[in-house]
Amino acid sequence: MLNLLTHFEELKFRLYYAFFCFCSTYLSCYFFVPQLINIILNFLSFFTKNNDYDFTFNNIFEVLDTYTLISLYTSLFFCIPIFLYYIIGFFAIGLYLHEKLFLFNILKMIIRLVLLSLIVCYSFIIPYTFFFLFELSILYDTDFVILKSNINLYDYSIFVYKILFVYSYVIFQLPTIILILFYFKQPTSLFFFKHRKIWIILSIIFGCFFSSSDFLNSSLIIVILFFFFEILAFSSTLRYKYSKTHEYL
Repeated sequence: MLNLLTHFEELKFRLYYAFFCFCSTYLSCYFFVPQLINIILNFLSFFTKNNDYDFTFNNIFEVLDTYTLISLYTSLFFCIPIFLYYIIGFFAIGLYLHEKLFLFNILKMIIRLVLLSLIVCYSFIIPYTFFFLFELSILYDTDFVILKSNINLYDYSIFVYKILFVYSYVIFQLPTIILILFYFKQPTSLFFFKHRKIWIILSIIFGCFFSSSDFLNSSLIIVILFFFFEILAFSSTLRYKYSKTHEYL
């Protein structure tokens, strides 16, 4: 009973630390929202001439909602690895040394992939997405009419952060999932071949739901998901044949 209470105390303190970390990050992000907005708006300057765009608000409270949204998403984005660290630290107390090393190596891998995804999204994914979307719209002078884009900042922020979260914590974390599956030696190669059609359908649904409205961006997510599934199936088959070969040696 005393040991159980000690674990509850440890869990309570870790939850306090996580809550304090999130609140402090949220307040810090709130004070730097103008700078964050300037960062996520840099993409538009590459695709519009002479800053030929305005930002609109549908109601008076949407300015506050935008500040709150950007602060919340930014703090949550950077606090997720910290939350994972507290969770791993709590369970690592009752694990063996090699299991602790594996969990902390997984955490390091997650952080590195998140940083890599930020670079890739900021340099390629988001600019390419805006390039495709702006090519579909008439933003410049034509022979008939001059159009100017009025962009809702709230919707624009949701769009950018949705791309960041999907690529950073889903698409780019597939190698981590592969490593975890092979550590536990599950699932088998037969599982992949039986559920390939289901995975294709889930990839299509995920790509359509968590991507922008353009076809190419959705297709990119679908292809990446299916590509990693095939890597898992191929690697599982190689591991199965390797284990069968060494059984007879």
